[in-house]
Amino acid sequence: MTNLPDEEKTEQSEQSEQSERLEAEQMEETQPFWVMEEKPAGDPSLGVPTDLREEEAGWNQPEEIYQQMTQPAMPQGGARVLVVGAMCACLMVVLALLGHYMPFLSFILSFMVPLPMVVAGLVCGLTTGLVSLAAASILIGLFVGPLGGISIAMRYGVMGFVLGLCFRRGYTGGKVFTITTVASTVSIALGVLVSFWVAGIPILLGIEKMIASVTVVYDVLAGQEQMLALLPPGMGMEEYIDILKRTTAAILPSVFVIYCMSMVWVNYLISQFVLGRMGYGITPLPSFARWQMPLSILWLAMLGLALGIAGNYLGMEMLSNISFNLLYMTIPLFLPCGMSVLYYYLRRREIPQVMKTMTLLFLILFAAFGFVLLVTVGMFDTVFDWRRLHGASIRK
Repeated sequence: MTNLPDEEKTEQSEQSEQSERLEAEQMEETQPFWVMEEKPAGDPSLGVPTDLREEEAGWNQPEEIYQQMTQPAMPQGGARVLVVGAMCACLMVVLALLGHYMPFLSFILSFMVPLPMVVAGLVCGLTTGLVSLAAASILIGLFVGPLGGISIAMRYGVMGFVLGLCFRRGYTGGKVFTITTVASTVSIALGVLVSFWVAGIPILLGIEKMIASVTVVYDVLAGQEQMLALLPPGMGMEEYIDILKRTTAAILPSVFVIYCMSMVWVNYLISQFVLGRMGYGITPLPSFARWQMPLSILWLAMLGLALGIAGNYLGMEMLSNISFNLLYMTIPLFLPCGMSVLYYYLRRREIPQVMKTMTLLFLILFAAFGFVLLVTVGMFDTVFDWRRLHGASIRK
C-alpha cells in the first residue's frame, strides 16, 4: 500500500513523457523540412542560426560537423537531402525555361537561375549537388536541345553550385568571390568549346565567328556621318574601323572575365539575402569602408605593365594583347577600393556635408582625373594599408 503513490507518479511521468514525444513528432511532421531548428539564444533579427554565430561553432569545422550544425534534420545521404536536390533541380528547370520562352524576363531570371544550385551546394553537398545539377541539365536539354541544356548548366548551374559549396565550407567573402569567379569563367569557356565540338564547328573558326559577330557593329557605324567627327587627324575610316575591330578582339577575354565577376557579385548578394531568410548563416561581404584588393591583384597589374613594355620593345603583338587584358581586368578593380578609402575618411572625420557634396561633384565633373586619382589611391592603400585593416602601416 505504501508503494502505490510512487507507482502512480511513475505512470503519470511516463504518460507525460509519451504525450510530449507525440507532440514533438507531430510538430516535426507539420514543420517544413527546410526550416532549421530555432535556438533560444541569440538575436533572431539577424536571420542567422545561433550555433553559427560563435567562432568556435562554425566556419572552420570539417564538412561533416558543419553539416550537422546547419542541417540537424537532414542526415547526409538521407531521403530528405535527395528531396532537396530534386526540388532544386526542378526549380532550376522551371526558371531556365521561363527565361528561354519569355525573353522579356530573361534578364531578371538570369540572376535567379543559379539560386537553386546555391541551395543544392549548401544543403546537399558535393555528390548529391552534382547529381541535381546533372539532372537539371538533362531536363532542360529535353526542352531546348542538348546544346541549350549544356549552355545553361555551364553558365548558371556551375556558378551557383560552387557558390553554395563555398558557403558550406565557410570561406571568407573574398575567397568565395575568387573561387566562384574562376570556376564560372572556366565552366562558361568549356561550355562554349563543347558547343562548338557538338555542333561540328572547328574551335578556331567558332572563335573567329564569335569575334565577327561582336565587331560587325563597326561596319554599321562606318556609314554614319557622326563617325567622321571621331576620326583622328590623317586617318581614314577603314583604318579606324580596323583598329577598333582589332582592339575589341584583343580585349574580349578580359570583358568575358569582368562579366563573370559581375554575375558572381550579384548572385552573392542575392544568395546572402535568400539564404538568410531561410535560416542559413553564410559569410557576409565586408562593409564598403573596408574594401581592399589583395596584393596578388596588384602584382597582376604590374605583370601586365611589364608585358606591355616588353611587347612594345620586342614588337610582339601577343605580349601586348596579354598585357592589355591584364591591365583591363585589374586596373578597374582598384577604383572601388579608392572610393572605399575616400568613403572611410569622409565618414570617420567630422567633415561638413557641403565639403562631401563638393568632393562628389568634383569627381563627377572631372571623371577622367577622378578615375586616375581613385585608382592610384586604391593601389597605394593595397601596399601601405592606410586604414590599418591589417594592424600595420605597411601590409605584411
